[in-house]
Amino acid sequence: MYIWGQRGGIIMVLGPLLFILYINEICAISKSLKIILFADDTNLLCCGSNLEQLLNELENELNNLKTWFDHNKLTLNLSKTKFIIFGNRTYSTNSKLTIDNTELDRVSEIKFLGVIIHHKLSWIPHITHIKGKISKSLAILYKVKDLINQTSIYTLYCSIILPYMTYCVEVWGNTYKTHTYPIYILQKRAIRIINKATSREPSNPLFIKLNILKFKDLVDLRTAQTMYKAANKSLPHNIQNLFHIRPNTHDLRGILMFSKPVVRTNVKYQSITVRGVSVWNTCTDEIKTSTSIQKFTRLFKNNKLHEYRKSSSQ
Repeated sequence: MYIWGQRGGIIMVLGPLLFILYINEICAISKSLKIILFADDTNLLCCGSNLEQLLNELENELNNLKTWFDHNKLTLNLSKTKFIIFGNRTYSTNSKLTIDNTELDRVSEIKFLGVIIHHKLSWIPHITHIKGKISKSLAILYKVKDLINQTSIYTLYCSIILPYMTYCVEVWGNTYKTHTYPIYILQKRAIRIINKATSREPSNPLFIKLNILKFKDLVDLRTAQTMYKAANKSLPHNIQNLFHIRPNTHDLRGILMFSKPVVRTNVKYQSITVRGVSVWNTCTDEIKTSTSIQKFTRLFKNNKLHEYRKSSSQ
């Protein structure tokens, strides 16, 4: 994350803080574009009801942005610059964007901070990517299972498998269960390898023994953690404004209940602003009023493990 410039034979290097200060004014270049900055990765969002007008407007703004880059001695890598059109409609493949007489590549999916986003907001491409990563890691577990002890295998699981399952899972994990079920199957294989169990052994006791949550409950935990931060007003301002505590005057079902927004589409229903409210509102008052995120996580996890034990005893 450095910017290199050269004047009079002297090479200048800017570290992260100075780099951010250097490009800070980029957000003020356009009033119609929403600009998201992460280090030297810049993402532009623009919306409208007429695609042709939107593309024309966007092209003008992008050329203005290119001019700003040139004036500030920055290089815009046009070969790595892509654009994606979101929507359920089948848009013409002739839709084009050009910067400085260079046509940009249009893609149907793109990786944004490690998460693959599809143009129809389907999480299948990302889940497929995660399945591939976990499968490769499973092969490693299988090869070393007879060479190291259970504690070391568990540590390996937490290092090379769990991060793939939990990274941003509160965003993509609330999609259709049929889409995420293969990840749960892979997780069960990993749990059996750690416990050196056969494929016929029931999985509940194995999860209980290792004190590990099943994938669907990991999704609920990470979602609930976000809601805990919302209840304690510790989320970033723009995200915090998406959640609203329901007035407690006539609510007899518990405290700190969030209002659930009205939704019309499955995509919105699967978002954290809806699913998160459902998960949070079913938590007990003891869990909701935890004095720290660590205590909240422990109580939530213990509650899920108790359900596993109850299910196994039946």
